[in-house]
Amino acid sequence: MKASLKFYLMGATLSCCALGVAFVAALYALLPAIPSPSEVRSAYKSSELQVLDRNGALLQTTRIDPKRRRLNWTSLSKVTPTFVKALIISEDRRFFSHAGVDFKAVAAAAVHNAGSTKKRGASTISMQLASLLTPELRQQGRRGIFAKLCQVLGAIKLETAWSKQEILEAYINLLYYRGELQGIESAARGLFDRSPDSLSLSQSLLLAAIVPSPSAPAEKIVARGCRLSALLAQGDCASITASAAPFSLPYEMKQANLAPHLAQALRLRDRRVTRTTVDRGLQQVVIEALGSQLADLRGSNVSDGAALVVENESGEVLAYVGNIAALSSAKHIDGVRIFRQAGSTLKPFLYAAAFDERILRPDNLLEDTPYELGMGFGNYRPDNYDHQYRGAVTVREALASSLNIAAVRALNLVGVERFAAVLKEIGLTKSTDSRHYGHSLALGTSQVSLFELVNAYRTFANEGVFSDLKVHSNEEPTGKRRVFSPRTAKLVSEILSDREARSLTFGLESVLSTSFWSSVKTGTSKDMVDNWCVGYSGRYTVGVWVGNFSGAPMWNVSGLSGAAPAWQRIMSWLHRSDNEPASPVQLTRSSSARPCSGGSDLARITYPADGSIFAIDPDIPADNQRIFFEASSSAKQLHWRLNNSPVGETGRLVYWRPQPGRYLLELAGEAGEVIDTASFLVRPSY
Repeated sequence: MKASLKFYLMGATLSCCALGVAFVAALYALLPAIPSPSEVRSAYKSSELQVLDRNGALLQTTRIDPKRRRLNWTSLSKVTPTFVKALIISEDRRFFSHAGVDFKAVAAAAVHNAGSTKKRGASTISMQLASLLTPELRQQGRRGIFAKLCQVLGAIKLETAWSKQEILEAYINLLYYRGELQGIESAARGLFDRSPDSLSLSQSLLLAAIVPSPSAPAEKIVARGCRLSALLAQGDCASITASAAPFSLPYEMKQANLAPHLAQALRLRDRRVTRTTVDRGLQQVVIEALGSQLADLRGSNVSDGAALVVENESGEVLAYVGNIAALSSAKHIDGVRIFRQAGSTLKPFLYAAAFDERILRPDNLLEDTPYELGMGFGNYRPDNYDHQYRGAVTVREALASSLNIAAVRALNLVGVERFAAVLKEIGLTKSTDSRHYGHSLALGTSQVSLFELVNAYRTFANEGVFSDLKVHSNEEPTGKRRVFSPRTAKLVSEILSDREARSLTFGLESVLSTSFWSSVKTGTSKDMVDNWCVGYSGRYTVGVWVGNFSGAPMWNVSGLSGAAPAWQRIMSWLHRSDNEPASPVQLTRSSSARPCSGGSDLARITYPADGSIFAIDPDIPADNQRIFFEASSSAKQLHWRLNNSPVGETGRLVYWRPQPGRYLLELAGEAGEVIDTASFLVRPSY
């Protein structure tokens, strides 16, 4: 009987053991897969968007994850050894000798818990990491045998696939240290403003002391740090106490803050680290130059400003300053991207359109006299900025000195629709509604952003070729197209660099004058709300805007006193050591007359004058209406061409029956070369 019972009990015990082993084996097999070290590192995302400059230097750090605060993954070799030693003593003394479970610690915890109301755990670093990596293994507030068994099996599974070094590295990066601070990099910088490899002895001990209870009060963390100090036989309580001040205060994560608005513009990209084309040193120079100018303009009711610097050839953005936060009325608004009235900054594109279509030449005359246009809603009467009239002025003077009335007269020749189409071609997206703006478009009543405007001016620097700007270092150039002929671009550049021509308005010496070659244009919007200065050299294009985001007018700010000083300072810094050519534009200021082919005299078109406007008279029979073409030379080897079609020799007057349209009359030599040109317009009868 006794033998049978003994046999029965032994069989039952073996069966239970077998069932237990089978259960554990089944549970082990059913446990979710443990990700590999490389998968964990790849999935780890910083809570911050880091914007780097072209050389990899940090420009801006902006938080984009509101749930937690963690920085870059930190390799174990980049952490001070003292912290690692203290962490192991605190959490898992036999970490390097067990296979995931510390059975001695389990036994010690069982004995302690049997005789004490204050429970003690025996979780190893491997068990904790297995829970951090696998949501199914997290206890979620419950402590039970089954949950603990799953942790044990998860730790064993982890140890079979990971090395001890990999486990320790992942553990210090996935731990929450204090509040929302996750990872050793975040904790070290948030609490001590140190990198993990530069932590002091006391700081290392305190960070290790946080781990068991991240939300514990400062005095308990200090006490635990002192115990760790004694166990390591390193440090002292006085130093630890002195280093614990951050635990009684909200943490502060110091961030790079040189390009907040650029980071904002890049925020939609799914990248945590973005390398840009910006140069950190230049960015600081531009911030200082713009900030200094805004401080000087405080008394003129100016609060806001923005600046953009780009490289002409590549289109790379080298500096991007959306505003100066300390001075701005709205520090989160990006002044580079917002749209404001363009003012006179659109005039170069108007005259470029006129040059391209041979409607005007730099030496043609425009009337700077009172001018009135009949519009559907009434009369439009433009006025100059200084309310003065200068009579007949050359196109060169009209553009360089930014004369308003002359610009409206030029627009009347070019046509509002054509001008709006040109603005669209150079990327000014909100200046295309010709019906809305009408003739006021010549004076910049449309909306532009600094980002678009700077790139539009860069088109002149690149001899009439437009392409999109680049902000990301790995972007390829896009949108490349020719907008203006090389000659037109050079003509505009030469005029905008002409100190004498702009002296009517700005004087011979001003902040627009540089010691190197540069072309520059200022602009002020209606009611003195916006002030611009945009210009370029052979290598760079720089734009500056000042004003108020609120739309409040500035007080007594001119084209020279507003944005221009900051532009000049930035440009001068860019060329502080360069040997910029005196002028990359090789054009004469005279007309396009050339020596007569086969003769010594100069041949020119004497009639019609370039830019003439004719109108067909409805009261005169069409067969009786003629326009004659006359040249200063009657050499028979010279020929006339009208819109590329031959119309006769210069040995006699040529009479042509007018038809409505725009025309380009060319005086050509014996070999077909163009010697002189004149454009004119024939309007239909009404």
